[in-house]
Amino acid sequence: MAHPLGFMGMDGGAGIASKPEQVVGTALAWKIEAPHLMSMAVLGDGDFLMGATAPWTAAKHWLPLLVVVANNSSFCNSQVHQERIAKYRGREIQNKWIEMKLDDLAPAVQKIAEGLGCTMVTSTQVRKKQRLFEIMKTAGLEVKYGKCVVVDVKFRPDGYSSALDKGKLTQCSNSIEFESCGMKCKKF
Repeated sequence: MAHPLGFMGMDGGAGIASKPEQVVGTALAWKIEAPHLMSMAVLGDGDFLMGATAPWTAAKHWLPLLVVVANNSSFCNSQVHQERIAKYRGREIQNKWIEMKLDDLAPAVQKIAEGLGCTMVTSTQVRKKQRLFEIMKTAGLEVKYGKCVVVDVKFRPDGYSSALDKGKLTQCSNSIEFESCGMKCKKF
């Protein structure tokens, strides 16, 4: 992203659940100083769940904001941390998912967001790339009207650890997969 405001940061120094709050702060700043820009975040489902009340602030104060929940049914950051510690201690890594997976009782991200006053442009989780473009277009229009929109997109929970092992991980694999769907951040 060439624009100096095109990327506001990643995770606040690996702070868990910091991204929802950061993007709401960015939306507030842009509403005042650069209303032609759209604030958008791609958050993991774990991060969204831990900081889910932040979008309520955006909805309450009509802060234009698009939150894409990259839902891999896991507290991925913690799972990767458990894997690192297991390797460091010479232990097996097959149990890294215990208490980190969210697929046995998957939280309804759409209902949580809607209950907090956010706008939903689809009533179901996006599971097909073909639907993503139209949904994102609709979401962008709603954001232009000053709404906080949450879109729940299903992602495969793979790729993070293998990229980490190869030393090639510079950002969450969810973001990499999101870009491979053909979506690019553009100035509105």
